[in-house]
Amino acid sequence: SSGINAEWSLRPGCDTDYNYSAGSYCAIVLISVIAFMVLVGSMWDPVVMLMTSLKVAEERKVLVNSEEGGAVDEIVPDSPAVQSKPVLDPFKSSTLGEVLKCFSLQRTVGALLNTTTKEGQILCMNGIRVLSINWVVLGHVYYIGLGAAGDLVYINTLYRRNTFTFTWNGLPSVDFFFLMS
Repeated sequence: SSGINAEWSLRPGCDTDYNYSAGSYCAIVLISVIAFMVLVGSMWDPVVMLMTSLKVAEERKVLVNSEEGGAVDEIVPDSPAVQSKPVLDPFKSSTLGEVLKCFSLQRTVGALLNTTTKEGQILCMNGIRVLSINWVVLGHVYYIGLGAAGDLVYINTLYRRNTFTFTWNGLPSVDFFFLMS
C-alpha cells in the first residue's frame, strides 16, 4: 500500500525575511496613528452629539419647569422660554474634542460630499476646477510613470503625438488649479 507523503506546516508559504528601513517604520507608525485618530474621532463625534442633546433637553426641561412654577412632564419646544435659551455645547471648549472632530468620518465625508452652493456662486467654475484637477493628476501620473520607465524611445514617440499635448504642456496646470481655487 502506498501512502501519501505530505508535510504540514503552520508557517505560511513565504520564507522571505523582510528588512524594513527606518523610513518604512516611520510610515507604518504615521499611518497607524492617523487610522487610530480616525477611529477615535468617528466614535467621539456621536458620543458628543448624544451627550449634547441630552444636556440641552435637560436644560430646557429645567428651564420650562422653573419658569412655569410646577412640574412639567414634557418639553414644549415652541415655548418662548425654550426658544430664547442658547444651546451650549459642553465639549466646545475642549481642544482635544475639536481635534478629534477633525478626524471624524461622519463630519469629513459629509463635508466632502456636500453639494450645496452659496448664493452668487458661479456654478460653471466648479466644472472648470474639476477639469483643472484632472489635468494636474494626468500630468503627474504620466511624469512619474515616464520617469520610472526610463524608455527614451517610448517617451519620444509620446511627445510626437498630438493627443499628448495637454500632458506635455501640463506644467502650468498646478498654477491654473491654484488660481481657480
